[in-house]
Amino acid sequence: MFDYAPTARRFAAARKRLGMTHYQLAKQTALPFATVVRLEQEDAKPTLDTIARAAAALGAEVVLTIKSLD
Repeated sequence: MFDYAPTARRFAAARKRLGMTHYQLAKQTALPFATVVRLEQEDAKPTLDTIARAAAALGAEVVLTIKSLD
């Protein structure tokens, strides 16, 4: 199972470092306000689209790695 908690903390830190409010991030990403707030909760399960849109708005890059199970 994927542990989202570190990602949630990174999103919160990046948003705060940029001096951006949840409302401003929601407006910039065209995501619902509640989705943006939830993005920073450690038990969240956001979609990859939500993660990518928020990351782009915060000047971050999303990297997805799939490792072989062999």
